[in-house]
Amino acid sequence: MKPNYEEIGSRIKKIRRQKSITQEKLAEELEMSQIYLSKIERGVVAVNLQRLMEISAILKVSVGSLLEGNTIITIGNRKYVTAEFEEILKKCTEKQQRFIYEVAELVVEMNL
Repeated sequence: MKPNYEEIGSRIKKIRRQKSITQEKLAEELEMSQIYLSKIERGVVAVNLQRLMEISAILKVSVGSLLEGNTIITIGNRKYVTAEFEEILKKCTEKQQRFIYEVAELVVEMNL
């Protein structure tokens, strides 16, 4: 399966913005021009695995999250891919999904 560089670039851009890192700053840390980084983010050029690893290290995300959009979260000593949670929720009824959501909101509110 051929990588979709537009999607990969879009994920890089989204995560970079979420972390309030400018394109200029990321390009500087990667020792590349801002113009080239812009091309990566737009999917105009293919980004190789070495560059993806460098980008993921700077953005502090997994390479998988850039390639597939899977976000990895750590709970205790276990790492979970958000896609795993999606699969679990797909198996639940609407009522069960709402309950899980409400419990999650309570946990956040109570800072547990």
